[in-house]
Amino acid sequence: MTVVKHGLQVEVELRVSVHKLWEALKSLNLLASKVAPNLTHQILEGDGGVGSLNLLQFGDGRYEKERVDIIDDSTHTLVATVMTGGIDLSYHQYRKTVALSPGRNGATTIACWRAEYVPVAGSATPCGLVQDDALSFFKALEAFLNANKNPYA
Repeated sequence: MTVVKHGLQVEVELRVSVHKLWEALKSLNLLASKVAPNLTHQILEGDGGVGSLNLLQFGDGRYEKERVDIIDDSTHTLVATVMTGGIDLSYHQYRKTVALSPGRNGATTIACWRAEYVPVAGSATPCGLVQDDALSFFKALEAFLNANKNPYA
């Protein structure tokens, strides 16, 4: 049997440095509700690093329980596998990747969010809601980081 993976992707240039954005993403459990009041991020097991289990809850009742698979400081890449919840319960093998790269003159960052998933037989392609969520969150994080000299206070 052949497993066919599908994907979604969002890419946006943000007016914040790679370093500042990367540190914020790695500390999302401290910032999520400050950036997006309808979002909570809780570490269920571990210290937030590789192997940790996280719970993300969205204001509309959706949630994701994810395992952190990769945190690569040299490439500014974070990969997590969604264990339950996620884009829809009719998908499995759902994996998210966030990759950051320097933008213009180091003053901006190109943020790329990708999701790869295998749909359960007969399920439809997910709507644009997930991509809209990723784009909205990146823009909210950019605004929050630019408005707060010490975002962790």
